[in-house]
Amino acid sequence: MIILFEAFGGILYAQKESPIKFYQHVNGKDADNIQLKVENVSNVKTFYYTIGVQGLTDTGYVGLVADINSLGQNEFLVLKPLHPKSNAIKSVSKKRIYDIYNQKHIRKLKFEVSYYEKKDFNSKSQVIYLTPL
Repeated sequence: MIILFEAFGGILYAQKESPIKFYQHVNGKDADNIQLKVENVSNVKTFYYTIGVQGLTDTGYVGLVADINSLGQNEFLVLKPLHPKSNAIKSVSKKRIYDIYNQKHIRKLKFEVSYYEKKDFNSKSQVIYLTPL
């Protein structure tokens, strides 16, 4: 139990200086449903983000999709705006991800948020990874 709190504390510490915070919440009653929250703590700056997911296979983590909004569809990558002092919440199903990518024999999932200073993939960017599930 102490290790869990230390890992959670490590995530928060790593995000301490970041203008974007990224969280995941798994409801104990419905372990399939994962709620992801991206929060812009800046008072003045709008950032542009996308949430991706990686899967742990026998050879390590592999990228499954760079934008979970396009899961199982066209897999386009779209940057969404996150205005100052606002947040975005997205719910995803672990079962759906496992079903779509079952050929890769995924054992764990790891979510990430990539955020950019402009709505341009060539602008300055950062990535925040969450603890694998």
